[in-house]
Amino acid sequence: MIGDGVESNYLSPFLEDRGFTSGQAASVITAYGVAAAVAAWFSGTLSALWGPKRVMWLGAGIWTVFQIVFLAVALPTDNYTVVMLSYAIRGFGYPLFAFSFLIWVIAVAP
Repeated sequence: MIGDGVESNYLSPFLEDRGFTSGQAASVITAYGVAAAVAAWFSGTLSALWGPKRVMWLGAGIWTVFQIVFLAVALPTDNYTVVMLSYAIRGFGYPLFAFSFLIWVIAVAP
């Protein structure tokens, strides 16, 4: 998951090489960023409601499932809608995992 921020540097040119416009590639990265911001905002509240470990599992599951969809379905078909949806929804996973982990560490560390 650590590569999520770094990959935006090469994902945009990669998508453009596959026939997407620069606007479409930028929209995919923007949708990911918006999803990550929303998930970051909710991670603390969800951790308080459900517990940080459960939210960590939710984040890891979202990221894994939609990473597979992105790599195995969206990119091979070059379907813009599936690329956009899978990459954006995948953006919820990292903040839910990372920030819930931080909350868990803070809660259990002396």
